[in-house]
Amino acid sequence: MSVVRTSRADGVMTVTVDAPPVNAMGAELLEALDSAARALADDTDTRIVVLTGTGNKAFMAGADIAEFSDLIQKGRDGIEAYTAWTAQIFAAWRQLRQPVIAAAQADALGGGLEMAMNCDLIVLDERARVGLPEVRLGLIPGAGGTQRLAARIGAARAKRLIMLGSALPATEAHAMGIVDVVAPAGAALETATELARKLAELPAVAVQAIKRAVDAAWEPILRAGLDKEREAFLRVFGSADFHEGYTAFLEKRKPVFEHR
Repeated sequence: MSVVRTSRADGVMTVTVDAPPVNAMGAELLEALDSAARALADDTDTRIVVLTGTGNKAFMAGADIAEFSDLIQKGRDGIEAYTAWTAQIFAAWRQLRQPVIAAAQADALGGGLEMAMNCDLIVLDERARVGLPEVRLGLIPGAGGTQRLAARIGAARAKRLIMLGSALPATEAHAMGIVDVVAPAGAALETATELARKLAELPAVAVQAIKRAVDAAWEPILRAGLDKEREAFLRVFGSADFHEGYTAFLEKRKPVFEHR
């Protein structure tokens, strides 16, 4: 069974990630997301896209831990190739002409929040949390988190949340502007689909033009920022503190950082 399923009704394409237990962005899922984005780019019948996940643990998680171990062994070249590939897939989703709504049915942390913020709108289950906790591993977000969170809530608040690795409950995330809609428990997909259908009823030419026009104002700034983020990610990836944070995570113990 594919880790990504699609279904369309009334001009709305629902893309469901199903890679238990936490929908981690391993190679298989990334390839499937890449294929889905390519198909949507050529799809003239889909007017709105809803991206969601299965399970109650995570909307999506970051890199698969087992695969990440292999990348670490490959050194800088391996992780550089991985981040470039991931960036290409995120860009393919961001550049779709159709508006994309993230329906986060569970926690959106790390890579999951980065993917959600890569969409145009975010609907979050009232029981879920959002955050970028990478600093707790001695790392930084590497798939756009620093740039997209700052665009949503401002630089100062983004710095505070990312530096502390904070996880916010849905209501607080909504009040801060990280998510657009808080859905009743268990109804993130239903709420997002209702919003998608309302958008799909409006003239697609105008709706898609609005997306392009709004994005045009900050896309050049975003691209430059993403390049700087990847450079910083690669530098931090080579630090002693990341090695300690990652080792401590695998060993299920508290890391002892040396600040180098």
